[in-house]
Amino acid sequence: MDAKTRGHIEKMIDELVEEFEVAPIIQWLKQLLPIKSLEDAVFGYKIGEILAFARAGVFYLILISGSISKKELIRRYAPEGEVPEEDKNEIIKMVERRIPQIREKIAREFGR
Repeated sequence: MDAKTRGHIEKMIDELVEEFEVAPIIQWLKQLLPIKSLEDAVFGYKIGEILAFARAGVFYLILISGSISKKELIRRYAPEGEVPEEDKNEIIKMVERRIPQIREKIAREFGR
């Protein structure tokens, strides 16, 4: 993954972490699932949301970054219609670096 695309994905992940509101997720999960650790459920929900959004948005972000042409994007990704494993791993690493920030935000909401 080129640096420009990586930067766009990093920025998008940061925005998702910053805009993350814990209280509505807590209320929704309490109603939906009888779970023991609401904090872990909120954490898993948010990580899943960020990963899904990042993977879905990677094609668009590659295009707007201008790092490769639309023709090259189609050539590289269209046969499988999937984000390459190497790019998926990079996205996972980007999200992993933000785990402390996500955990901290959840802990603040739970008053810990």
